[in-house]
Formats: sequence, structure tokens, C-alpha cells
Amino acid sequence: MLCFFCSCLSPWLLKHFMHSFRMNLNTNLVNSYLKQHAPKLQGRYLELMLAMNENGISGNLQNEMIQIYLSEVLDWHSELSAQQKWNEKTFSPTRRKLFSTLETLSG
Repeated sequence: MLCFFCSCLSPWLLKHFMHSFRMNLNTNLVNSYLKQHAPKLQGRYLELMLAMNENGISGNLQNEMIQIYLSEVLDWHSELSAQQKWNEKTFSPTRRKLFSTLETLSG
């Protein structure tokens, strides 16, 4: 039943839940669970953890976030390339997040 609940959980509700209860959850454990049972929420969860934690998130979780963004950008690129509509100067929201995250991490 929990898997169904997580797959239907809206990003707003997830943020509200995390902010309201400030549960002391193991971030790596939650990330692992979402990766298996609610992959569409995994990236949003990592973004929220980063926004809520002034110390940032672990390098492992930063890498997970980059992999999620990169995978989405590569899928988007493949889709547009197949339609011969790829434009190097076009930036999707995920592509912007990927570049922003990489710039932030590189200092």
C-alpha cells in the first residue's frame, strides 16, 4: 500500500509533509526507496532536500540528481533528434537544472 501512496504523492504534498514534520529520516534510505518504487518523485525529493538543507546534500545524492537530469536531457535529445528538431541553443527546464547544478558543484 505504501508504494501506491508514494506513486500518487504530489510534489507539493511531499514538500509540505517534509517541511511540517521535519522527520529525521535517512536521506539515502528514502532516496533508495523512491528510486525503486516512485522514480518520478526521486528527483523532486532530492531537489527538496537540497533546498531545505543549508549544508546541501551528500556527494552521492548530488551525483544521483545529476544522473536523473542527464538521463532526462538525453531522452529529450534523442526524441528531438529523431524528429530532426534538435537545436543546440534550446534549453529545456531540466537542461537548465543540469547546467546550473554542474556549475554550482564546480565552484
